[in-house]
Order: sequence, then C-alpha cells, then structure tokens
Amino acid sequence: PDAPIHMHLAEQVAEVEEIEAAYGARPVEWLLSNAEVTDRWCLIHCTQMQRAETLPLAHSGAVAGLCPITESSLGDGIFDGVAWTRAGGTFGIGSDSNIRISLTEELRVLEMSQRLRDKGRAMLATEQASTGRVLYQGALKGGAQAAARDSGAIAPGKLADLVALDCDRVDLEGREGDALLDAWIFAGDDRAAAEVWSAGRHVVTGGRHPLHDRIEAGYRGMEVAAAARDYEGFYTADTDFHVAVLTASHNQLVQRLAGIIGTVLGLGFQLQKQARIDLTAGLPAHYDVLAGIRDR
Repeated sequence: PDAPIHMHLAEQVAEVEEIEAAYGARPVEWLLSNAEVTDRWCLIHCTQMQRAETLPLAHSGAVAGLCPITESSLGDGIFDGVAWTRAGGTFGIGSDSNIRISLTEELRVLEMSQRLRDKGRAMLATEQASTGRVLYQGALKGGAQAAARDSGAIAPGKLADLVALDCDRVDLEGREGDALLDAWIFAGDDRAAAEVWSAGRHVVTGGRHPLHDRIEAGYRGMEVAAAARDYEGFYTADTDFHVAVLTASHNQLVQRLAGIIGTVLGLGFQLQKQARIDLTAGLPAHYDVLAGIRDR
C-alpha cells in the first residue's frame, strides 16, 4: 500500500479534450477531486496544466515526472517549472520515448523551455542557488522520491548513489560549487561523468561500464552471424547481448527476466529461420543500444 504510483497525466491537448468530454473535468482537476494524491504519486509530463491546477498539485507533494526531450520532440507543451518550483513542488527527470538519453540535456531543455516561454534568463535559479544547482538537486530529490529509494543526497544512512565528474575536462576545469554544476549542465554533457556508484557498487569507472566489452562482443557476434546467415550463432550472440544489458542494469527485478528473454528469443529465431528473415534488419536497433551505453 505504500509503493509508488506512477501515471501519465495531462500530456497532450487531445488527451485533455477527450477526458474533459468524457468526465466533465480536465485530467488534473478530475484526479485531485477523485483520488488522494500524496507524495507517493509521480505524475508524468503534466505539460497541459492550467495555473489553477499547477498550484494544488504542487502542494499535494506529488512528483512531476518530466521528460523534457520527449516533450519537446512530440510537441507536447512546456511544463510550468517556474510556478511549480515556486509553489514548493517536487520534480524528477526521466526519459519517455528514449530517442535521446542524457541527464544533462534533459535538465538543460527544462530550463531553456522556461526561458523561451517567459522570455527571461536563469528562470529556475533562486537567490540561494544557481540554475544548475536547482535543476540537479531538484532532480535528485524527486527521482529518489518517485522511486521510493533512500538516496538523493550524501548523508549518513542514505544509499551511496554517487557521481564523480572529470574536472580536467576543458569545460569544467577550474570550476567548483554551483559554477561547476552550471558548466556541466549548460556547457558540458554526460561524458563528464567519469565514475558512478549505485548503492555503493562501482558501476562506471573511467567513463566506462565494466560490462561494456561484453555487450559490444555480443553485438559484434550478431554482425558476423548475420553476414553468414547463421541463425543459431545470431541467437547465441543476441542472447549474450541482452543478458549483458540486463545484468548491467543492476536491477534485480529486470535481471530475473534474463531466462524469459532467452526463451522468447529462441522461439523468435526459430520462426525467423523458417521464414528466412534477413538477420541484418535487427542490427540498427541493437547498435543504438550499444551506442547509447558507450556514449553515456
């Protein structure tokens, strides 16, 4: 009963119009009137809220789960981050369509969208914290809350979810504090993340995940097998690829899917073999995954 609740809400104009026609109320209005929205809730997008909806939803303690790259790509609209944060609202950052996975870019797009809409600068900054500080710490707090994970800050008793930046990079050199966060988010990119720990596990070192080579080996094996029309070899390499990606997630629930994936892939390849389907057709999607892991 205490688990997080995640739900998409008020993302597109057509969605709002359809809900209003069916229920006589806008999505946020209906939700607040019919559910006990608390800090357990993470409401995704919320790009079509009116001010009268933004403030009470922010006061509810729910997390606004924002995907600024996706929302820009789909033309969903601009989340009112200024009103939300000034009302004490909590936000987290994620990726929806996965066309581009980048923490710094998500945060940058969030701030830039506020500037474009309101024709101002440093829209989310406060007198106490720079824009980068507000964005990064806000995303840490909201992400931990949305995932019900005891992290989001460096403090006794918290999970050791840590990122170390390579401050020898030209865009970060000589900077510290808020200036360092501003430079990373607005001038740098995710490649500055040199070391990453998840619950104390050192999962990225020197900017490289320890399972990267295994994932790439699986992909290269798929290339060789596809060129030779070797369906069994392709199945073996593809299974190795997916199992390595699942293992790299360090998510116990996801990792339990490894056996199921092997079975599903096996059935799929038997059908592909019977139909003599071109194995190279699946390579681009797998390469995108490999490239995304390599470039993060």
